[in-house]
Amino acid sequence: MMFRNLMLVTCIAAQLCGNAQEAFTDTSFWQEYHDAYFVGDTDSVNAVRSIAVDDHSNIFIATAGGAFVKRQNAREWIPLLPNEESGPAYAVAKDNAGNIWISTWKSLFFYSGNHLQKIEGIEAPISVLCVAAEGMYAIGPDGIWVIADNKPRRLEYVLPASVRNAVSDGKGGIWIASDAGLYHASKSGSKKYTATNGLLSAALKDACFDDQNNIWAGGLGGINILAGEKVSRKITPAEGCPSIFVNAIERSVDGTMWVGTRTGVVRYYPN
Repeated sequence: MMFRNLMLVTCIAAQLCGNAQEAFTDTSFWQEYHDAYFVGDTDSVNAVRSIAVDDHSNIFIATAGGAFVKRQNAREWIPLLPNEESGPAYAVAKDNAGNIWISTWKSLFFYSGNHLQKIEGIEAPISVLCVAAEGMYAIGPDGIWVIADNKPRRLEYVLPASVRNAVSDGKGGIWIASDAGLYHASKSGSKKYTATNGLLSAALKDACFDDQNNIWAGGLGGINILAGEKVSRKITPAEGCPSIFVNAIERSVDGTMWVGTRTGVVRYYPN
Protein backbone atom coordinates (compact mmCIF):
# COMPACT_ATOMS: atom_id res chain seq x y z
CA MET A 1 0.00 0.00 0.00
CA MET A 2 2.86 2.39 0.86
CA PHE A 3 4.55 1.68 -2.50
CA ARG A 4 1.31 2.36 -4.43
CA ASN A 5 0.87 5.69 -2.56
CA LEU A 6 4.45 6.66 -3.45
CA MET A 7 3.78 5.88 -7.11
CA LEU A 8 0.62 8.01 -7.01
CA VAL A 9 2.49 10.98 -5.49
CA THR A 10 5.20 10.62 -8.13
CA CYS A 11 2.63 10.63 -10.97
CA ILE A 12 0.88 13.72 -9.57
CA ALA A 13 4.24 15.51 -9.22
CA ALA A 14 5.09 14.62 -12.81
CA GLN A 15 1.80 16.01 -14.08
CA LEU A 16 2.25 19.26 -12.09
CA CYS A 17 5.80 19.77 -13.30
CA GLY A 18 5.17 18.77 -16.88
CA ASN A 19 8.26 16.69 -17.60
CA ALA A 20 9.33 14.66 -14.56
CA GLN A 21 12.75 13.94 -16.01
CA GLU A 22 13.60 17.63 -16.33
CA ALA A 23 11.98 18.64 -13.04
CA PHE A 24 13.95 16.17 -10.91
CA THR A 25 17.33 16.12 -12.64
CA ASP A 26 20.11 15.65 -10.10
CA THR A 27 23.86 16.23 -10.36
CA SER A 28 26.73 14.31 -8.80
CA PHE A 29 28.58 15.87 -5.88
CA TRP A 30 31.21 14.95 -3.30
CA GLN A 31 29.82 14.31 0.16
CA GLU A 32 32.21 14.52 3.10
CA TYR A 33 31.40 12.35 6.09
CA HIS A 34 32.82 11.43 9.46
CA ASP A 35 34.13 7.91 10.05
CA ALA A 36 35.79 7.46 13.44
CA TYR A 37 38.66 5.01 13.90
CA PHE A 38 38.73 4.58 17.66
CA VAL A 39 42.07 3.40 19.00
CA GLY A 40 40.77 1.89 22.21
CA ASP A 41 38.47 2.21 25.17
CA THR A 42 40.46 4.75 27.20
CA ASP A 43 40.81 8.50 26.78
CA SER A 44 44.61 8.28 26.78
CA VAL A 45 44.98 6.00 23.75
CA ASN A 46 42.45 8.08 21.80
CA ALA A 47 44.30 11.35 22.57
CA VAL A 48 46.27 11.49 19.31
CA ARG A 49 49.27 13.85 19.35
CA SER A 50 51.01 13.08 16.06
CA ILE A 51 50.29 11.27 12.77
CA ALA A 52 52.55 9.86 10.05
CA VAL A 53 51.72 7.90 6.89
CA ASP A 54 54.29 5.58 5.33
CA ASP A 55 54.74 4.81 1.63
CA HIS A 56 52.29 1.88 1.89
CA SER A 57 49.43 3.96 3.35
CA ASN A 58 49.88 2.53 6.83
CA ILE A 59 48.90 5.09 9.49
CA PHE A 60 51.13 5.61 12.54
CA ILE A 61 50.01 7.63 15.56
CA ALA A 62 51.51 8.80 18.83
CA THR A 63 48.98 9.12 21.64
CA ALA A 64 48.95 9.83 25.35
CA GLY A 65 48.58 6.07 25.83
CA GLY A 66 51.24 4.78 23.43
CA ALA A 67 52.11 4.36 19.74
CA PHE A 68 49.94 2.44 17.26
CA VAL A 69 49.71 1.51 13.59
CA LYS A 70 46.66 0.96 11.39
CA ARG A 71 47.43 -1.11 8.31
CA GLN A 72 46.08 -0.14 4.92
CA ASN A 73 42.39 -1.15 4.50
CA ALA A 74 42.21 -2.24 8.16
CA ARG A 75 40.27 -0.60 10.98
CA GLU A 76 41.99 -1.87 14.10
CA TRP A 77 45.00 -0.16 15.70
CA ILE A 78 47.96 -2.38 16.64
CA PRO A 79 50.30 -1.35 19.51
CA LEU A 80 53.88 -0.77 18.35
CA LEU A 81 55.78 -0.65 21.64
CA PRO A 82 56.74 -3.64 23.81
CA ASN A 83 55.17 -3.84 27.25
CA GLU A 84 58.31 -2.62 29.02
CA GLU A 85 58.27 0.54 26.86
CA SER A 86 54.56 1.26 27.19
CA GLY A 87 53.48 4.76 28.13
CA PRO A 88 52.93 8.15 26.52
CA ALA A 89 54.25 8.74 22.99
CA TYR A 90 54.84 12.26 21.68
CA ALA A 91 55.70 12.21 17.98
CA VAL A 92 55.88 10.03 14.88
CA ALA A 93 57.59 11.03 11.64
CA LYS A 94 58.51 9.52 8.27
CA ASP A 95 62.08 10.10 7.13
CA ASN A 96 63.27 10.61 3.55
CA ALA A 97 63.78 6.86 3.09
CA GLY A 98 60.19 6.09 4.11
CA ASN A 99 61.02 4.74 7.56
CA ILE A 100 58.99 5.68 10.65
CA TRP A 101 60.43 7.21 13.82
CA ILE A 102 58.63 7.14 17.18
CA SER A 103 59.47 9.23 20.24
CA THR A 104 58.16 8.47 23.71
CA TRP A 105 58.58 9.45 27.34
CA LYS A 106 61.28 6.81 27.67
CA SER A 107 62.97 6.16 24.32
CA LEU A 108 63.35 6.86 20.60
CA PHE A 109 62.54 4.12 18.09
CA PHE A 110 63.21 3.43 14.42
CA TYR A 111 60.63 1.32 12.55
CA SER A 112 61.51 -0.26 9.20
CA GLY A 113 60.32 -3.43 7.49
CA ASN A 114 58.01 -4.31 10.41
CA HIS A 115 61.06 -4.24 12.71
CA LEU A 116 61.26 -1.92 15.72
CA GLN A 117 64.73 -0.77 16.83
CA LYS A 118 65.55 1.31 19.88
CA ILE A 119 68.04 4.15 19.36
CA GLU A 120 70.59 4.19 22.17
CA GLY A 121 72.37 7.32 23.35
CA ILE A 122 69.31 9.60 23.50
CA GLU A 123 68.11 11.28 26.69
CA ALA A 124 64.33 10.91 26.79
CA PRO A 125 61.73 12.23 26.73
CA ILE A 126 61.83 13.31 23.09
CA SER A 127 58.93 15.61 22.26
CA VAL A 128 59.75 16.72 18.69
CA LEU A 129 61.05 14.93 15.57
CA CYS A 130 62.27 16.86 12.53
CA VAL A 131 63.17 15.30 9.17
CA ALA A 132 66.17 16.74 7.33
CA ALA A 133 68.62 15.72 4.62
CA GLU A 134 71.36 15.36 7.25
CA GLY A 135 69.27 12.98 9.37
CA MET A 136 66.46 12.89 11.89
CA TYR A 137 66.50 15.56 14.58
CA ALA A 138 65.28 14.45 18.01
CA ILE A 139 64.51 17.28 20.43
CA GLY A 140 63.51 17.16 24.06
CA PRO A 141 63.84 19.16 27.27
CA ASP A 142 67.31 17.66 27.86
CA GLY A 143 68.86 18.42 24.49
CA ILE A 144 68.88 17.99 20.72
CA TRP A 145 70.38 15.18 18.65
CA VAL A 146 70.68 14.43 14.95
CA ILE A 147 70.63 10.75 13.97
CA ALA A 148 72.26 9.51 10.75
CA ASP A 149 72.67 5.79 10.00
CA ASN A 150 70.97 5.15 13.36
CA LYS A 151 73.87 6.83 15.18
CA PRO A 152 72.92 9.86 17.32
CA ARG A 153 75.11 12.94 17.63
CA ARG A 154 74.36 15.53 20.27
CA LEU A 155 74.30 19.15 19.14
CA GLU A 156 75.37 21.92 21.47
CA TYR A 157 72.67 24.41 20.50
CA VAL A 158 71.37 26.74 23.18
CA LEU A 159 67.63 26.05 23.12
CA PRO A 160 64.74 26.25 25.59
CA ALA A 161 63.24 23.15 27.17
CA SER A 162 59.77 23.95 25.82
CA VAL A 163 60.26 23.08 22.12
CA ARG A 164 56.92 22.54 20.36
CA ASN A 165 57.92 21.83 16.75
CA ALA A 166 60.73 22.22 14.23
CA VAL A 167 61.36 22.35 10.48
CA SER A 168 64.56 21.94 8.47
CA ASP A 169 65.88 24.99 6.62
CA GLY A 170 67.33 22.71 3.92
CA LYS A 171 70.83 24.07 4.61
CA GLY A 172 71.93 22.02 7.58
CA GLY A 173 69.98 24.00 10.16
CA ILE A 174 66.50 24.04 11.68
CA TRP A 175 63.85 26.53 12.73
CA ILE A 176 62.37 25.76 16.14
CA ALA A 177 59.05 26.94 17.57
CA SER A 178 58.99 27.07 21.37
CA ASP A 179 57.17 28.67 24.27
CA ALA A 180 60.13 31.03 24.59
CA GLY A 181 60.34 32.25 21.00
CA LEU A 182 61.38 31.24 17.49
CA TYR A 183 64.93 29.90 17.11
CA HIS A 184 67.11 29.33 14.07
CA ALA A 185 69.85 26.83 14.91
CA SER A 186 72.73 26.01 12.57
CA LYS A 187 76.48 25.40 12.58
CA SER A 188 77.01 29.09 13.20
CA GLY A 189 74.97 28.93 16.42
CA SER A 190 71.40 29.71 17.40
CA LYS A 191 69.48 32.96 17.02
CA LYS A 192 66.34 33.83 18.97
CA TYR A 193 63.31 35.79 17.73
CA THR A 194 60.67 37.17 20.11
CA ALA A 195 58.28 40.09 20.31
CA THR A 196 61.28 42.42 20.39
CA ASN A 197 62.03 41.23 16.83
CA GLY A 198 58.48 42.00 15.71
CA LEU A 199 56.72 38.70 16.47
CA LEU A 200 53.18 38.78 17.82
CA SER A 201 54.42 36.90 20.88
CA ALA A 202 57.14 34.49 21.99
CA ALA A 203 54.68 31.63 22.65
CA LEU A 204 54.86 29.59 19.43
CA LYS A 205 53.49 26.16 18.55
CA ASP A 206 54.60 25.44 14.98
CA ALA A 207 56.74 26.63 12.06
CA CYS A 208 56.59 25.83 8.35
CA PHE A 209 57.98 27.13 5.05
CA ASP A 210 55.71 28.39 2.27
CA ASP A 211 56.49 27.98 -1.45
CA GLN A 212 58.31 31.34 -1.44
CA ASN A 213 60.70 30.05 1.25
CA ASN A 214 59.18 32.34 3.87
CA ILE A 215 58.87 30.88 7.36
CA TRP A 216 55.40 30.87 8.93
CA ALA A 217 55.50 30.75 12.73
CA GLY A 218 52.19 30.34 14.54
CA GLY A 219 51.21 30.60 18.17
CA LEU A 220 49.69 33.08 20.58
CA GLY A 221 48.38 36.07 18.64
CA GLY A 222 48.22 34.45 15.21
CA ILE A 223 50.75 33.89 12.42
CA ASN A 224 54.11 35.57 11.87
CA ILE A 225 55.61 35.41 8.36
CA LEU A 226 59.36 35.96 8.10
CA ALA A 227 61.12 36.76 4.83
CA GLY A 228 64.75 36.05 5.50
CA GLU A 229 65.16 37.04 9.13
CA LYS A 230 62.60 39.85 9.27
CA VAL A 231 58.86 39.76 9.94
CA SER A 232 57.19 40.75 6.66
CA ARG A 233 53.56 40.06 7.52
CA LYS A 234 51.29 39.12 10.40
CA ILE A 235 47.95 37.32 10.21
CA THR A 236 45.62 37.86 13.16
CA PRO A 237 41.82 37.56 13.51
CA ALA A 238 41.62 40.99 11.83
CA GLU A 239 43.13 39.37 8.69
CA GLY A 240 40.92 36.28 8.84
CA CYS A 241 42.70 33.94 11.25
CA PRO A 242 39.95 32.08 13.19
CA SER A 243 41.67 32.49 16.56
CA ILE A 244 44.55 34.12 18.36
CA PHE A 245 45.60 30.59 19.37
CA VAL A 246 47.38 28.86 16.45
CA ASN A 247 48.39 25.24 17.02
CA ALA A 248 49.65 23.88 13.69
CA ILE A 249 50.74 24.98 10.20
CA GLU A 250 51.31 22.78 7.15
CA ARG A 251 51.94 23.42 3.46
CA SER A 252 50.20 21.27 0.85
CA VAL A 253 51.75 20.22 -2.46
CA ASP A 254 50.00 23.06 -4.32
CA GLY A 255 51.46 25.69 -1.99
CA THR A 256 48.32 26.19 0.10
CA MET A 257 49.07 26.91 3.75
CA TRP A 258 46.76 25.15 6.21
CA VAL A 259 46.51 26.65 9.69
CA GLY A 260 44.94 24.83 12.64
CA THR A 261 43.61 26.86 15.54
CA ARG A 262 41.57 26.25 18.68
CA THR A 263 38.38 27.25 16.88
CA GLY A 264 38.85 25.83 13.40
CA VAL A 265 41.05 25.40 10.34
CA VAL A 266 41.74 28.04 7.69
CA ARG A 267 43.68 27.77 4.43
CA TYR A 268 45.62 30.49 2.65
CA TYR A 269 46.25 30.08 -1.08
CA PRO A 270 49.54 31.26 -2.64
CA ASN A 271 47.71 34.30 -4.10
